[in-house]
Amino acid sequence: MKEEINYRFKGIRAGRSSLKHQANQLNLGYLLNGRYQIVQVKSARSWSQTYIAADTHQSRHPQCIVKHFQPKGIDPQYWRFGKRLFDREVDILKKVGKHNQIPQLLDSFADDRGFYIVQESIVGNRLSHELPMSRYCNKRWSEYQCIAFLKDVFGILEFIHRQGVIHGNINPDNLIRRKSDGKLVLIDFGEAHQINSASLAKAVEGRRFSEPLSSNLSHLICDRKYAPIDRLMGCPHFHHDLYAVGAIAIQAIARLNPGEFPLNPDTGEISWEQYASVSDSMAFVLNHTVRQDPGRRFQSATDALIVLKTLVMSCEVSQLSNQDSVKELVVQPTVKVSHHQSLNSNWFKFPPLIAATGVGVTASNTVAISLGLYSLLYAAPSNPALDLLERAMIEYDAGNFDRAIALAQSVPTDSSLYQKSQSTVQEWRQEWHHAEAQYQAAKQALLEERWQDVILAGAKINSVKIWQRKTQPLIEEAKLHLEAEAQELLAIAYQQAAQKDFTSAIATLKQITPETPTGGKIYPKLSEYQEKQRIKAESLLQQAYQKAEERDFKAALTYLAQIPEDTPTYQTAQIKMAEYSQKQASIEEIQRIVELAKAANGSQEKVDDAKSSVSTDNIVKTVELNPGEQLQEVKPQNQ
Repeated sequence: MKEEINYRFKGIRAGRSSLKHQANQLNLGYLLNGRYQIVQVKSARSWSQTYIAADTHQSRHPQCIVKHFQPKGIDPQYWRFGKRLFDREVDILKKVGKHNQIPQLLDSFADDRGFYIVQESIVGNRLSHELPMSRYCNKRWSEYQCIAFLKDVFGILEFIHRQGVIHGNINPDNLIRRKSDGKLVLIDFGEAHQINSASLAKAVEGRRFSEPLSSNLSHLICDRKYAPIDRLMGCPHFHHDLYAVGAIAIQAIARLNPGEFPLNPDTGEISWEQYASVSDSMAFVLNHTVRQDPGRRFQSATDALIVLKTLVMSCEVSQLSNQDSVKELVVQPTVKVSHHQSLNSNWFKFPPLIAATGVGVTASNTVAISLGLYSLLYAAPSNPALDLLERAMIEYDAGNFDRAIALAQSVPTDSSLYQKSQSTVQEWRQEWHHAEAQYQAAKQALLEERWQDVILAGAKINSVKIWQRKTQPLIEEAKLHLEAEAQELLAIAYQQAAQKDFTSAIATLKQITPETPTGGKIYPKLSEYQEKQRIKAESLLQQAYQKAEERDFKAALTYLAQIPEDTPTYQTAQIKMAEYSQKQASIEEIQRIVELAKAANGSQEKVDDAKSSVSTDNIVKTVELNPGEQLQEVKPQNQ
């Protein structure tokens, strides 16, 4: 049976790539800061890993989220950079964690492995589970669901924006529907940014927010599907968070993939209304969150929230008026803009629900201004360079690399976006060739049955959608093979444990890829085998004591050598091995002298003299070998 197990085990290793844990990943069961025990690996990024941990200092050991910042290597520059990321996120979480729809910061600390943030664990499902996958999916939100979503998230953003914080990476995976109350919780502030007080003061004063609030944020990461072109070209801004929320709402209500939003060829705006059945008011709100021109979007969450609430209130008033059979007074608002006579008069119209409430023209204008909509009355001139870059981005995401490069390079040299377009072309070329190389690496790894390398190669394709789509089938196939191997390894571990070879069983379990379904369930079994390994180690130590009491040090050493290194008794076993080795050597020395004496003289008298010549200190005394109740024979020194 054992030969069969070893044969099968070798067969698996021959067909596997290295399935060991990443060097910078903490092992399951590891105890952080003497308190937080790692239960599950949640996600990994280049500079950080996220774990689910149990708080062992609390009753019932509630779960929490631990984010581990670990700089690569020992270069002090990397550690300083990691410390800055850590400090920035801690400072932001201290400010925004007071909101009941943002996970609370529980703890933060550092050790020689890096820096750690501990946050409240939110029980629920990601919003991505509620969204339609395509236009042909049966899932579709109602307008009521869309309003509830916007009110919920705009409310959170209003709070964090008032703290001067831009989230910077809002997407369905960073919103969790909390199980306890059904509210949405905003998570992952790893890409958030705190704007300086001067910029925030200007924002409060009503300055147009289309100007950058910072100039050093181009390195931040965001989900391109939920980001406008100006976010990808420069610094994050408050209205970028609002754009992402609007894109999610359109995805939910129109069943469109945000990465493939159709554009109106005449206006360049997202064309989605033909795929949804919504009121003009709802269309008004959503369109003004996702305008392509930054200056025509809602500039703050407060503006967006007030408009949304006012439209909902107006809808209720309108419905009440209809029920009372009150004749509806429809007012066609006339907005006079003396110095903007060239504007298209059809560009801005009050939502029908506001017009239907029976208010006059002056009141309507007052409402518009009070809602912060005055900036929407001024249509910003079109920007040909921005249009070119936007079209280039669409072609790039569609996989038309040459066409995208040609469009980006056609930006005029006298445009303010010329330098940015050139740097974008260089970045795209690097990204494209890197992604293509990773795809080829994944393809080759699949042919060579190096399943883990397939997944690692796929993970390195960060943002090139066409190569992500091509690589995804390879990743799925590799995952199936990894899961099959994980199940086979689990069966082998069961067999090894049945033979009481818990050390081998633990080593086998640790080779199971944590990201597989089986890998996510092995922690209880791993804990069980580690406890049984500890018990067996103590039993081996007891047997070694008994053999030593019988002066059979050779057998005692055999038992001690079987005690695994990662057990509490290992250190005691090493001390006893040194002691027993010395005593066994003394006995062997006595035997050697006796044999020499016999060979030289053949006399029993010589034998007696030889025995007496050996120091009595080297003769093992039975009284020293009594293990007693504590499995202790001779108390080890320096222990």
